[in-house]
Amino acid sequence: MEFIYKRLFATSHQLSTKVQRTAGGLILLVAILAIIFANVSSSYIEFWDNGIGISHLSRIDFVNEVLMSIFFFAAGLEIRHEFTHGHLRTKEQRRLPFICALGGMLIPMLFMFIWAIATHFFPLLMRPQFFIHCQYRLQQMLYSRLLY
Repeated sequence: MEFIYKRLFATSHQLSTKVQRTAGGLILLVAILAIIFANVSSSYIEFWDNGIGISHLSRIDFVNEVLMSIFFFAAGLEIRHEFTHGHLRTKEQRRLPFICALGGMLIPMLFMFIWAIATHFFPLLMRPQFFIHCQYRLQQMLYSRLLY
């Protein structure tokens, strides 16, 4: 049995590559089937709203609650592995991914803020109460940092 295992998977990297390739192909196939199903069938919404029989969860709730929890748990383990044993062990190696992640959060926020100003939130932003509230919160934040 050990001989077969060594012959199939010489290193853990090769095992990881084969598993990733298989998972990527499976995800691509399922995505194509979902696109076809969503555009051809009129029962797409009914499919997601029906229960799965395990509990009171609908299929969409099952995906959102159970499968997404498993996904983020696995992503957290992967990140932990990279920080402890992988390519992100040192601060210099973490710098670029950190900047990219920060930009990936801040740039969409900037676009949404610009959109909010250009549309219906513009009158709210021009009210004096809004600026007074922002000034109050900023003072609280600054004073709390100075005191501690």
